[in-house]
Amino acid sequence: MGMGYWFRGQHEILLVGTKGKFSPPPSDVRKSSVFRYKRTKHSKKPKEIRDFIDTWFPDKSKLEMFARISHEGWDSWGNEIENDLEINGKI
Repeated sequence: MGMGYWFRGQHEILLVGTKGKFSPPPSDVRKSSVFRYKRTKHSKKPKEIRDFIDTWFPDKSKLEMFARISHEGWDSWGNEIENDLEINGKI
C-alpha cells in the first residue's frame, strides 16, 4: 500500500494541458479516467500511458515532468535526469 498517515496514497494524477485550439482524441479511442497497472519500481510511470498518448497525438509536442528517464519524442524534465527542457533560461 502507498505512503501516508491519513490515507494510503495509491494513485498518481495525469494532467493533460493544451495551448490554443486543440481537439480531443477521437471518441472511439478515448479512455476511462481510471487505469490499473501492477506496481513496479518506485514512481515509474506505466509504459501504456505514454503509448496511448503517442498514438492519440503523434505529431504534437509532449512533456514528461518529474521524469526519471528520457523517452524519444518527449521532452523530459526532472531532477534525476539530464533535462532537455529550458525553463526561464535554465535547463
